Amino acid sequence: MNNDIILDTKLVGSIKGNFYVPSYQRGYRWGKEEVTRLLDDIYSNGNKNYCL
Repeated sequence: MNNDIILDTKLVGSIKGNFYVPSYQRGYRWGKEEVTRLLDDIYSNGNKNYCL
């Protein structure tokens, strides 16, 4: 496992690689309401950067 953590701003379309989600986070799942809320929030942000 690579323990080098690099925090960098990236556009969603330019993200590459593999992602590891620890087992303690896998139980949390988003439903339609959470996804809709996120997409509405991103849309209302306009042309500004949106950080996740």
